Amino acid sequence: MATETHGEEGGLAFHPMDQFIVKPLFGDGPVGIVTITNVTFWMALAVLCVVALLVLGTRGRALVPTRTQSIAELAYGFVYRMVEDVVGKDGIRYFPYIMTLFMFIVFSNFLGLLPLSFTTTSHIAVTAVMAIVVFLTVTVIGFVKNGAGFFGLFWIQAAPLALRPILAIIEVISYFVRPVSHSIRLAGNMMAGHAVIKVFATFAAIAAISPLSVLAITAIYALETLVSFIQAYVFAILTCGYLRDALHPHHLINGGSTATGNTSNARRVQMEGDVVQMGAYIGAGLACTGMGGAAVGVGHVVGNFLSGALRNPSAAPGQMATMFIGIAFSEALGIFSFLVALLLMFAV
Repeated sequence: MATETHGEEGGLAFHPMDQFIVKPLFGDGPVGIVTITNVTFWMALAVLCVVALLVLGTRGRALVPTRTQSIAELAYGFVYRMVEDVVGKDGIRYFPYIMTLFMFIVFSNFLGLLPLSFTTTSHIAVTAVMAIVVFLTVTVIGFVKNGAGFFGLFWIQAAPLALRPILAIIEVISYFVRPVSHSIRLAGNMMAGHAVIKVFATFAAIAAISPLSVLAITAIYALETLVSFIQAYVFAILTCGYLRDALHPHHLINGGSTATGNTSNARRVQMEGDVVQMGAYIGAGLACTGMGGAAVGVGHVVGNFLSGALRNPSAAPGQMATMFIGIAFSEALGIFSFLVALLLMFAV
C-alpha cells in the first residue's frame, strides 16, 4: 500500500512509488546478488502457479475436463493459434517458449493485483531480461535459418533504390530498439496503473471525497485487470512477430535464374501486400502513441492535482471534478487510439 502520513500542516504526505521498492524477504539488510527479496518470492509464486495450472491441473487428461483443465486448454489453444497465425507452421516448434512467456507474465500481472502483493513485471529489470532474451533468441534463429540472407530484413527492395540506404539505417535502428520498447511497454503500463490505484486509495481516507475515490479505484482496478491480460498478450504477439521476421525476413527476395513471369508477378503482389501490411502496422503503432499520450495526460492531471492538494489541502475537494474531467478526456483518447490500432492491425 502507499505510504501515508499526515504532514505538520494537516495535509497528506504519501509515497505511492514505495510499493515498487525491492526489499529483502527476511530481515532489513542490504539487497545483494543472492538475497531473497520480495521480487524473488512473487516471481517464484508466479512460476508455481503456471506449474499448478498447466501440469497439475491437466494431469488427469479427462475427456470431460475439469474447470482447471478447461482453463489450461483454453490458454494452450489461445497461444497455439496465435503462434500459428502470426509465425506460421514452422514457428510451432517455438510454441513452448512463447507459451511460457505468456503464462508467466499473465500470472505475474494478476498476482500483482492482490492486496499486499508485489508486481514483478513493474520492474524494468525483470521485463528487460525477458525482452533481451527474446531479442537474442530471434537474432540467432534468423542467422541460423537464413545466414547472410537475414540482412535482407533491413534492405527494403520494394522501395526506390535511392531511399533504400536511408530506410536500411532506419530499419537497423528500429531493430535494436526492439528490446527497449518491448520491456518499457510492459513495465511502464504495470507501474503506472498500480501507482494511480494507490494514489486514489490514499484519498479514500478523506471523508469528503472518499465515495469518488472508491469509484475511481473500482474503475481503475477493473481497467488494470484488463490491462494485465492485454500486456501479456502484447508481449507474446510481439515476440511472435519478431520470430516471424527471423524465420521469414519479409524484405528478403530469393533470386534465381528459373524465375518465370508468373513468379515475378506473385512476388510483386506479395511485396505490395507486405508494404500495405507494414503501413497498417506503422499506423497502428502511431495510433498506440495516443495511448501513451493518454497515460502522460493522466499523470500530468493527477500530478497537478496532488501538487495543489499538498500545498492547499482545503481546496482539494473543489478540484476533484476538474481532475476527473481531465482523466476522462485522457482515457477517452487512449481508448479511441486503442480501437484505431485494432482496426488497422486486424481489419487491413
